[in-house]
Amino acid sequence: MGIIVNNGHSTLIFVKSLTSSIVIPSITIRIERYQRRYRRMRKGRIDLSNTVSAEWLRERLRDPDLAIADCRFVLGDPAAGKLSYENGHLPGAVYFDLERDLSGPIGIHGGRHPLPEAERLAAKLGAAGIGGASTVVAYDDQGGAMASRLWWILNYYGHTQVYVLDGGYGGWIRRGYPLETEV
Repeated sequence: MGIIVNNGHSTLIFVKSLTSSIVIPSITIRIERYQRRYRRMRKGRIDLSNTVSAEWLRERLRDPDLAIADCRFVLGDPAAGKLSYENGHLPGAVYFDLERDLSGPIGIHGGRHPLPEAERLAAKLGAAGIGGASTVVAYDDQGGAMASRLWWILNYYGHTQVYVLDGGYGGWIRRGYPLETEV
C-alpha cells in the first residue's frame, strides 16, 4: 500500500510493505539496504549518528527543509504533553501526540501503542509540513523515549533524515536557547 502526501512544497511517499504477498521481498530489500549502509560505514563514508546537538539545531532553525517535532508525553497524564507544548516549545516545532499521532488503534495484537495507520501518519506529517526532503528533529523531556518513537516510525516507513535532539527539551533550556508559545 502506498500513501502519497503533497503538502504544497514537496511530496512525501510512504510505502507500507508488510502484506503477506511481499513480506519476503521487503525484508530482503531492507536487509540489502542496511548491508550497503554498513559497508559504507565501515569504509568511513557514512555517519550513523542518530542525534543532533542543540547547537547544531539552533544554527539551522531557519532552514526551510528542517522540521522540529515536539514529542513530549506523559503516560500517566496524556494531556500533559500538549499542555507543555502550549506553554513553550522550540521555535517552529509541531506537536506529535504519542496516542493520537504516533500510535494506531489497539487491536488483538500490537501492544499498548501499535504502529499508526500509514494514511493517518502521512496526513499528520503533511499537515506539519514534513515532506520527503525534510530533515526531522524530534525531542521530548524524557530522555528521548518519546522522540525515538518518531525516529523509529519514520525510519520504518523509509524516511531516514530524522534525528533525536541530544539532551532534549531540558538541554535546549539549559543553554538558554529561545522558546515560543505560538501554536
